[in-house]
Amino acid sequence: MKKLPIILLLFLLIRSTGADQVSYPNMPNLKRFSNEEYQVSIQFPSHWKTEAPLRNEIWLSQGKIDNSIGICFVRVSEVAGLRLSSPDEFFSQTDEESFVKLTSMSMPDLKVHLFDMAYLGGRKSRRIIYSGTDSGVKTGNVIYQALDGDRIFTVGCLSEFSAFNIVYNDFEAIISRFKFEAEKP
Repeated sequence: MKKLPIILLLFLLIRSTGADQVSYPNMPNLKRFSNEEYQVSIQFPSHWKTEAPLRNEIWLSQGKIDNSIGICFVRVSEVAGLRLSSPDEFFSQTDEESFVKLTSMSMPDLKVHLFDMAYLGGRKSRRIIYSGTDSGVKTGNVIYQALDGDRIFTVGCLSEFSAFNIVYNDFEAIISRFKFEAEKP
């Protein structure tokens, strides 16, 4: 009988230090962004600042999460003939070693923590969690890549590496708000 109170105590201890501490804003504190050209949308925390996109970004947003700075983005890349391959075919051609080789050119100390399949906006996608030094700052990164016709959509978030574990759930919540919108009739 003494096992039950110990199990209950452990449950309460785990519960009080877990998801209750996630600081992601409630739905009213989100701002929706949509892009008619690409038929996609995402919601970022309303107190975040949306920056002018760089290169092939559609949106670039940054703000505070748990006293840390988070940056999230949506990027699109056009690849001719991509629609001819299925997501499984495409993602089987890009393995972890290829990702490391390509990304380590700009991030020589790159370390991949997770390289798997997941879903982005209801579509099968590649999820990569990695860290490394970018422009002199050690960062933690999570990105998802999904296909849409001849386009690859990359949705990702990053923070200083020291804060990444604290804000990771917030980043997943932001990324989960990315949607592929239905074509308008």
